[in-house]
Amino acid sequence: MYELIVLSLLMHWPLHGYLIAKISNDIIGPWEKISKGTMYSLLAKLERGGLVKLTDAPSTHQTSDRQSKAYEITQAGHKRFFELMLDTTNGLHNYRRLFHTKAVHLNFLSPEDQLYLVDHYMTYCQTAIHHQKTQSQNLAEYPGREAMGDFFFESVLDYMQCMTDSWKVELTWLQWLRERVVAHMQQPDNQGRSSLQQHTSH
Repeated sequence: MYELIVLSLLMHWPLHGYLIAKISNDIIGPWEKISKGTMYSLLAKLERGGLVKLTDAPSTHQTSDRQSKAYEITQAGHKRFFELMLDTTNGLHNYRRLFHTKAVHLNFLSPEDQLYLVDHYMTYCQTAIHHQKTQSQNLAEYPGREAMGDFFFESVLDYMQCMTDSWKVELTWLQWLRERVVAHMQQPDNQGRSSLQQHTSH
C-alpha cells in the first residue's frame, strides 16, 4: 500500500521527500506511521526501479530545506500506478483500507475503470455484510449459548451488528461515488479516457 500512496501523490505533483512522508503519514495515521528510514528506503527502491526520479522541477509545495530531494514520477511509474490501482486480487484481507486510498485518485483512470473498481468494492462490501449476518445467525442459534452466559453472546452479537452497519455505511458512500462516475461517463465530451491518458496518448 505504501508504494501506491507514494506513486499516487507523485501523479499529482513533484514533491520533496519529507513532504511525501508527511502526507503519507497524514493519510495512514493516526496510529500507524511510516518512519523516515522506511520512506527513504522505499523512495530509493522506486528510484532504482525507474519508477521515480530526482527532479529540479518546482514542487507545488515548496520547502526551505535546500538539501531536501524532490521526486517526480516517470512513465514506468505511471504504468505501475495503473497496475496497482486496477489490481483487485492482492491485499483482499485489507482491501477496505486499500480502496480508500484508491478512491481519492480515481480521476486518473478512465470512467470505465473507475466503475469497475467501484463495482468490485461494492461486491466486496456486500460479501462482508452477508458473512456478518450469516455468522450472527449461527451464533444466535448456537445450542450451547445458555451454558456459556448471555453477556458474551450479546456482546459478540452487538459487535457483529456494528460491523454490519459500518459496511452498510460504506455501501452508501459507494452509491454516491458510483453515481458521480456514471454522470461523468454520460457527459457528451467524455471519450472514456482520463485527462492524463488523453495527455499521454499524444
